[in-house]
Amino acid sequence: MAVTSRATPRRRESTAAKRARSSHLKRRYGIDSDLYAEMFAAQNGGCAICASPPARQYLAVDHDHLSPDAPPVFVRGLLDFRCNSAISLLRDRPLFVLNAALYLLRALATFAESTENPKAHPRMLRPAEFASARRRLQQIDTALSRLERVAA
Repeated sequence: MAVTSRATPRRRESTAAKRARSSHLKRRYGIDSDLYAEMFAAQNGGCAICASPPARQYLAVDHDHLSPDAPPVFVRGLLDFRCNSAISLLRDRPLFVLNAALYLLRALATFAESTENPKAHPRMLRPAEFASARRRLQQIDTALSRLERVAA
């Protein structure tokens, strides 16, 4: 009776899964596994929005949705499931994302002004997050100016 190794079939399944993943990336997004790995490394192994590592095996490939029939024009980055869903629910519209951020910040400010302990709110920004938010606002302004220049 021959002894079979369980490692070989698993390795083949893993190789087949990798080939299927690579084929999917190429067909759907026009990228290969190496480019995905480079993007993943450039994002320090986390979501481009929240920086969380993937909860599943891979981060989602976020791409521009120009029309339902057209292939993606370009890949924007790698996102976790929640962030990918969130920007999709906000219809991939930057102004809607900014409106949502403003809405949340105004609500936090209203809460902070109405209580003796504003730090009690679980989503209150920590001191370092205020500085990070201000840097983000500068980056948004730079990106908006760049876009305005190109679109004019």
